Amino acid sequence: MIMPKRIPALSLWLVAIGLWSCGDDRISSGSTSGTQTGNALQARLLLSDGRPAAATLVVARGSQATDSTDPVTGTTTDSDGRFEMRLPDGDWTFEATREGLALRMDLHLNSDTTLSPDTLAPTGALQGVIQGVGAGQSLSLPGLGRRIVPDSDGRFRFGSLARGTHPLRLSGSAASWSVTVLQGRTDTILLDATRSGETFEAIGAPTVPSDRSGPTLLVQSVGAQSQGSLGDLEWTTSNGTVVASLALDRDANAGTVRAWVRPPSTGDLLCRRVVVGSARASSPFADHRLAVVFPAPSGFPDSLGTDSVLNYADSSVFAGFGPTTSFGFLAGEGWYRRSPLGSLLASMDVGSRPTGTRWNISMRIAQEYPEIGRIWLLDASGSGADALKIGIGAGVLELVAPGIDTTISVNPSSEFHDWTVTSDGSIVWVRRDGQILVKANIVVDAANWTRCDIGLGGGVRLSRLFVSESR
Repeated sequence: MIMPKRIPALSLWLVAIGLWSCGDDRISSGSTSGTQTGNALQARLLLSDGRPAAATLVVARGSQATDSTDPVTGTTTDSDGRFEMRLPDGDWTFEATREGLALRMDLHLNSDTTLSPDTLAPTGALQGVIQGVGAGQSLSLPGLGRRIVPDSDGRFRFGSLARGTHPLRLSGSAASWSVTVLQGRTDTILLDATRSGETFEAIGAPTVPSDRSGPTLLVQSVGAQSQGSLGDLEWTTSNGTVVASLALDRDANAGTVRAWVRPPSTGDLLCRRVVVGSARASSPFADHRLAVVFPAPSGFPDSLGTDSVLNYADSSVFAGFGPTTSFGFLAGEGWYRRSPLGSLLASMDVGSRPTGTRWNISMRIAQEYPEIGRIWLLDASGSGADALKIGIGAGVLELVAPGIDTTISVNPSSEFHDWTVTSDGSIVWVRRDGQILVKANIVVDAANWTRCDIGLGGGVRLSRLFVSESR
């Protein structure tokens, strides 16, 4: 007996996440043609109980056939489950189907061949989403002559598939995958049109960030039984474009992950776990001169040690926190640094300060004694015209610069707020939680600052500090 060569294929495990259910696609059968020349193939098919699989339809296609119009050769097994075909040299895919049962065989024929008996098994199905697919692009199962165009959301479904490994190909590109279908079940996969060979699992529901001005701390639901490591997670737009992210820690009891993510200007954020392949995400702080944030309690953080997320885009130096600062923790906010009244919270060294006239300094700060003023959120001393101070306290916000000393009333609060000081080269804005409080027509060249302190006067808490420059 001469045994055929099997065409090798890589297999990957699919993750069943039950996104939806769609109808089966049609099994195609093109015109049937026989030949009296070529290689004789003989085989016998059985049912799971060992009985002959009589009256089973067997179709042979070229292993690269991706369309129902491709030529096929077909026959039916006899009462003993046997069939015979004659085919030219080459790579062939045989599909045997009978009342919800199927078998796929990928063979290379170059001589007469007799196969050992093989067994039909219950069919399975494959469904999922492909991100980044273009209009009119289709997914096909080479060798089965089956092709489907995903819907506008990238969803697709192939039903009535034989168990085992199947190649999957995206038209109009070099992207292809090798997928495994298990008998009697529907598995769901997530694909990316730009990531050939890689597969993903969708995690949780899409997130709509409320703040898109910079890195945003998200709490992502991943399920209590989520598999894989934090390093397997990445965040994307709806079309699969990977966005900068950094997963901090996992709360196994709540089934959540906390991560810093740089949201796109519009649209949802999707989290996916890389099943086959590797996660790709840059730092969400890559365009910052300084980024200091603290993670949730995965261990008590030390002063800028490994438990703090600290990133410098240009390897600059951060002078650090004042000697009397300490850590605290607040549910819903996480770890923060605090400084007592009359002290200094933090200082920035030359390398971590902004330079030029277009820059942004944002901090998330809470006052411990909002009725006491004046606490300097920002105290930047420079060469004359470039000095700038921003103070809060006792229900007042104050902006001080050469020739300017203006105050406005603000509601005192001991809650954390996002404070942002931004310069576009001719105007300085001060915002709280995105709302403009002060707009001053001044030019501040941060390159001339000789000192830049945060929280001078103490009595404040800091959960994050970002410094960036406008491009």
